[in-house]
Amino acid sequence: MDVYEKKYPTLANMLQIYLNFTKLRFDQYQRDEREPEVKSTFNYIDYIRMNHFDAENGMALFEKFPYFCELPESDKSALFKRFREPFLLFERIYDTLNIVGSKLDDKYIMLQNGDCFNFATLNQAFMPREMSNVFKIIFSSWAAFLPVIRKMNLEIIEAVYIFCCLLWNTSYLDSPISKEGEEIIRRGRIIIHKEMREFYDYDEIKWERIYSLRNFLIKTEKFVAEYKKQVVVDM
Repeated sequence: MDVYEKKYPTLANMLQIYLNFTKLRFDQYQRDEREPEVKSTFNYIDYIRMNHFDAENGMALFEKFPYFCELPESDKSALFKRFREPFLLFERIYDTLNIVGSKLDDKYIMLQNGDCFNFATLNQAFMPREMSNVFKIIFSSWAAFLPVIRKMNLEIIEAVYIFCCLLWNTSYLDSPISKEGEEIIRRGRIIIHKEMREFYDYDEIKWERIYSLRNFLIKTEKFVAEYKKQVVVDM
């Protein structure tokens, strides 16, 4: 961690935020006391509650994140509201691979509390039609992305770089960012790209991994936009 802080301070800051975030989860669900467990019955209400826990406890961790801490409160709220859904979608895959590793194959996803589900089980889960339409999109995104991310074998700095990119993405916002906020966000983007370049030693071949990561980000955002649209249709 000390090496990261000296060489990539902004990415290291995001890494510390993520470590603090996962500690909150481990404490909440006592995950450090037990191995991930395969379950046969998916409870979508429990999953929604876990997402609410993440959302309610997550924003406070960003209080000192470089550039984000300089934003007007309205811009912080708008960015975090947009950030949390693609973050939770991607992080579910990263967390699964990081904790479960090769113990289970690509047909399984792990939830925040450590419960693991086969995708076949998820697709047979009982829930109201309006929720089923949304979760089908979420499940299909997990099934599509998990083997791709496993193959890429992300380093932790690459993962937190994705978190930063998701945070600074101003697409799909419910409310516009202020002019002041746009300039702060622009500077925030520049510094994470610079640090990532340094992480790759300015090697153009290594940098090609970034194009793969960005392509994944675009697809993640599209999945989120798709299920948000479904929520509106079913309301």
